[in-house]
Amino acid sequence: MEQLTIFKGRVIDGNGGAPIEKGIVAVSGNRIQLVCREDEFDVPENAKVIEIQNGTVMPGFIDQHVHIGMGSINHKSLYSMHPYEKVCYAIRNLSDLLNAGFTTVRDCGGVSNHLKNALATGLIEGPRVFSAGRTITQTNGHFDQIKSFPIEFNEKGNILAYIADGVPEVRKAARMNLREGADFLKCMLSAGVVSQSNNLETQEFADEEIKAMVEEANKIGTYVAAHSISNKAVKAAVRCGVKSIEHAYFLQEDDLEGIIKNDHWVIPTLAITEMFMINIRNKTNPNNKLSPWLIQKMPPAYERQEASVRMARAAGVKVGFGTDLVGDADICPFGENGREFGLLVRRGGYTPMETITMATKFGSEVVMNPDLGTLEKGKLADIVVVKGDPVADIDLLANKDNIRIVMKDGVVKKNMEG
Repeated sequence: MEQLTIFKGRVIDGNGGAPIEKGIVAVSGNRIQLVCREDEFDVPENAKVIEIQNGTVMPGFIDQHVHIGMGSINHKSLYSMHPYEKVCYAIRNLSDLLNAGFTTVRDCGGVSNHLKNALATGLIEGPRVFSAGRTITQTNGHFDQIKSFPIEFNEKGNILAYIADGVPEVRKAARMNLREGADFLKCMLSAGVVSQSNNLETQEFADEEIKAMVEEANKIGTYVAAHSISNKAVKAAVRCGVKSIEHAYFLQEDDLEGIIKNDHWVIPTLAITEMFMINIRNKTNPNNKLSPWLIQKMPPAYERQEASVRMARAAGVKVGFGTDLVGDADICPFGENGREFGLLVRRGGYTPMETITMATKFGSEVVMNPDLGTLEKGKLADIVVVKGDPVADIDLLANKDNIRIVMKDGVVKKNMEG
């Protein structure tokens, strides 16, 4: 029998119940063998015991909306940066995420689809990845980034998106992503705050195009996530069977019944908007990366976003934990994804324990892997030890230096406890 690794201390198992103040999590190989109180288990003499004196043992976190390998929010950089350079950014992104306690991420448009083998073989370190591959957007859509550039530039420079128009092209883009190993599909149903446009109230893609993507995903047992900032986009997502509604800044009361009835998810992404607003409030614009249209659109969208999240919580909508970070060192660096916990409390009205459950148990549903998300017998040993008590102070999780130990798949990847 493999040697047991025993974590002893306060345990939050991710199911939403009260912490076990004197608990044990026992790991053998890459699986959790036992979660219980200290007085319910006799620790074998040959076990490796990790005593947590001032901290909490938790499941690994799951960020359900990131973009791996973008490197910058500056649109021109997407075209001028060589794909190899994007891969270098991706490797750093993945390392920063793991260091911050995120053992799994859902990449909603990035390059991580092509790094899964490198992660699986240990060639690079990072979270396990649930990837959409390239996003699917329309001509003049959200990820058709620079409208004055020839459309052909997207074939070479913008490796983060397929531009597709009409049902046949949309089906081809969906099938290409799935052929390349995508776990789900991501499409753009509205403009965004970084889009080259002052208009947020748009619907991109016609209903028949959206339904074609949903059909392609459903045929192989997966789903579509859709960038849906505008209310028109939210309504289109509900009408057309999109499973995961991203951002949803302009949610309305009349959307809630359909969202709940059809079991949609909403992933609100508060961290990215907070990081934008910090710069806007402080009148800082590092390296001129905040465009004039972003500076104009972000404040009213930010204000409306909070109302939407609180509305969703009050109605009982399934709301996830996503940051929308892209790894821009000046604006929204990876490693600060834990800010989302406190923002969900302050801006969304959630309790600290609810946010922890959103980033753990519910995250396993979003990435379609029931082996993750909670500390329970038989599940994969993705474990984080955080300094202090995050139920008492949720902002502890915003500082990666408070993440003392990270175990992924039964292997310790970070240990600041000596």
